[in-house]
Amino acid sequence: MGSRRQIYINSYNHVMNRGDKDEYIFVTDEMKKKYIELMNDKARRYGIDIYSYCIMDNHFHIILCDKTGNIDRFMNALESSYALFYRNRIGGKGFVFQGRYKSSPIEDEKYMKAAIVYVLLNPIRKRNCQNAFEYKWSSINEYFVKNESEIVNSIFVEEIFNNDFNTFEKAVLFAQFEKMPGEVKTKNGFIIGSKKFIRSISRRINTRKSNNKKKKLNRRKRDNIDKKTAYNVVQKWQKKYNININEFNTESRETMKMRNELLYLLREHVGLPYSEIIKYKPFRKLKHEYLYVLLARIKKRIKK
Repeated sequence: MGSRRQIYINSYNHVMNRGDKDEYIFVTDEMKKKYIELMNDKARRYGIDIYSYCIMDNHFHIILCDKTGNIDRFMNALESSYALFYRNRIGGKGFVFQGRYKSSPIEDEKYMKAAIVYVLLNPIRKRNCQNAFEYKWSSINEYFVKNESEIVNSIFVEEIFNNDFNTFEKAVLFAQFEKMPGEVKTKNGFIIGSKKFIRSISRRINTRKSNNKKKKLNRRKRDNIDKKTAYNVVQKWQKKYNININEFNTESRETMKMRNELLYLLREHVGLPYSEIIKYKPFRKLKHEYLYVLLARIKKRIKK
């Protein structure tokens, strides 16, 4: 079900996931309540604004604003915490959720309004009730009430419905959504919005993918240059001491000095990472931490 992650600060998103193999993972009231509590806790921790939610027996929907670019951290923390709770209650092994969550960016408040209503109507589409206001495990009854909701940003939602309960109630009672309005499946995942918005998001994702490819290519080129230079350094070192590096042993103070010289050349002159240096026989039995300390000693001696 996974889609490419479109992570942008202050972006609106429709997030959903379901139980592995459509398993009922929110089957009891206790489970649904626990998921909502965890959602609220993690949202506060990671700077996520929740606008609406609906928890069904085998899946959930959340409409949110990613204020900090932490949507991945938020969802990973939420799903892993709930999975731990679920396994402690139910037992068993294996995945609790069906792969990674699906996240669809939403263009603006026009599409947000439709997305919120779509989420709140989920119990009717699944025939859990005839009136969405009767369903306990959604945010539908957290708007237009005396006290501000502790879970959802009810003020924001009320504003996009013109601060009028009747407008909100009519939108919920008369909407007939079988699919998320404005949602389009692209090669970069689902996106909710106009054609212009979809093109804009796709362009940003493709640019980011292109930049990542260039970075990987540049890194690969740099690694190849490092290895080529390291090869030349090793060849000169072998020639200088008339030895074969694959037959080298540090059996005396003299051979240890030769090994230390090679370490200094590979690290300081070539810039080879320790993960590559330990592949050479003189360093195979040494840990990264020891190589770091050893090099510090060598540099200190050189300064003196």
